[in-house]
Amino acid sequence: VVVSPMLDDEGGVSKILAISRDITVQRGVAAEAKWVSEHDQLTGLPNRRQFNETRRAEWQRALRQHEPLALLIVDIDDFKKFNDDRGHGDGDRCLATVAGSIQNTLLRPGDFCARYGGDEFIVLLPNTAIDGALHIAERMRSNVHALAIAHAESTDGTITVSIGVAALTPNTDDDGRLFEAADAALYNAKNLGRNRVETAEIATQPQSRDRDTPVDSLHQ
Repeated sequence: VVVSPMLDDEGGVSKILAISRDITVQRGVAAEAKWVSEHDQLTGLPNRRQFNETRRAEWQRALRQHEPLALLIVDIDDFKKFNDDRGHGDGDRCLATVAGSIQNTLLRPGDFCARYGGDEFIVLLPNTAIDGALHIAERMRSNVHALAIAHAESTDGTITVSIGVAALTPNTDDDGRLFEAADAALYNAKNLGRNRVETAEIATQPQSRDRDTPVDSLHQ
């Protein structure tokens, strides 16, 4: 609403002119554009951009409050073979179903799951030490296995996931070590036969890296 005074010949206010404009549609379009910029269109999960923003915020909060922060990297096993065998339509449906299972495993409002890229998902668990993170990761792995999505090229005959887990209580501004440890743990899970949860030791000294661009891990 824009309100303007109407003056008479002597400079006094004789009338008030009010013009109103409905901007509901414009605000709705702006909100939709913001949602699209922060979410993956296939799964509806937050995308890598929103993950990076949330990662920085949760790291700083854990640093201030001296609380542990856990990170899980979840990768669908042999997904390229599934796509080649079943086609991209079934591949997309599989991704959306697995994403829903991962999201539904998380019970606390502060737990955060994003599609990191391709067939890889990433989960942040605030105020969670390694034992709790491993418990959640194992439940996540089991829930995906229970979906029983047929996968002829998998050693198990169904879609499974491998999960790398890491947790620490931050003591510096550098959050790179957490991602590196979870990524190494995922690599171990793949090498040890897939469909499993693994963890890895976190480096004692932070390494120099770009906080906005964690190392990509697209293990097939």
